[in-house]
Amino acid sequence: MVVLESLLLTILFLSCIYFSYFDIKIGKIQNKYILVLSILSIFLDILYYGVYAQPYLYLFLINGLVMAIISILLYALNLWAAGDSKLLIFILLTIPARFYVTKGSIGIAPAIYVIVIAFILAFIYVSLESIVMSFTKKDFKYKIDVSHVISFIKSFFFCSIYLTLVNSILYYIFKMFMATNGILIAIADLLLAAVIYKFDVFKNKVILVLVTIFDLLILYQRDFTFNNYVIYIYLIVLLLLRNYSRKFNYSEIPTVDLKPGMILSTTIIPNFLLSRVKGLPKYSTEDMRSRLTEEEVASIKRWEHSKYGKPTVVIVRKLPFAIFLSLGAIIFILFRMGVII
Repeated sequence: MVVLESLLLTILFLSCIYFSYFDIKIGKIQNKYILVLSILSIFLDILYYGVYAQPYLYLFLINGLVMAIISILLYALNLWAAGDSKLLIFILLTIPARFYVTKGSIGIAPAIYVIVIAFILAFIYVSLESIVMSFTKKDFKYKIDVSHVISFIKSFFFCSIYLTLVNSILYYIFKMFMATNGILIAIADLLLAAVIYKFDVFKNKVILVLVTIFDLLILYQRDFTFNNYVIYIYLIVLLLLRNYSRKFNYSEIPTVDLKPGMILSTTIIPNFLLSRVKGLPKYSTEDMRSRLTEEEVASIKRWEHSKYGKPTVVIVRKLPFAIFLSLGAIIFILFRMGVII
């Protein structure tokens, strides 16, 4: 058992270094390498859970199922790229399930802490980077944008009334599960908040009034209410970060250096609409849905030399999330091994 666990962890550590390097260097995770390493890990898992660690097979499978669903939701909501989902699944294949219980049970999806640690590290990185850029950027002047303040208040209000209703109902039905899977519920709530923020149907006034009435009725039933206020603190922090860091999310690069997979700022799109060059992007949502294809990059480089072309374009800066996922996995493993207390 120890030999197989050592092999799996060695594959994990070396692969995390490799994938992090290439995510920083070329901005993506190469499918062929992650496929080969995943197949090797599956082979070792068959030996591990089939012969030596049968009692942990159920935990391995249920953890993998829950994490796969979360991974798909993160991708569907454009919160990370497909490569990040593939990397997470690979990480799950290489973490021996015995490590999930070395310091006591932590719910049905212990690997959720890998994502939590990854997002915390990314949060710290973006926060520090934004602070540094706010002091080093010559044209930076701090001012309160009233529209952003109003947007923040509305976003928090919309999300909060729905989260209160959903959490209270689930708490009434699955009280024990909600009490023992706090982190998983928090992640689910943040994903729900992203869905609410994304779709306008949740901002319908009639629906909002009905949900608010239900919330007020629920608050009078103490046993019926889910009082995990930490979730709302997370929500406030994330919304504040999104509003604060949006000024530093862009980078101006030479048009000739544009590559497939990059995401254009919406500010450059009007310049394309005036051009007769075919194949230019017609819009940008500034998220993973608007990653440039090879054909679009070729069209933009032809556009550069046309009448309305420009030598530079503005892109959305990409966060190399593979390194945060890798660090999340390594920190989680070291903690479960007792190396980090």
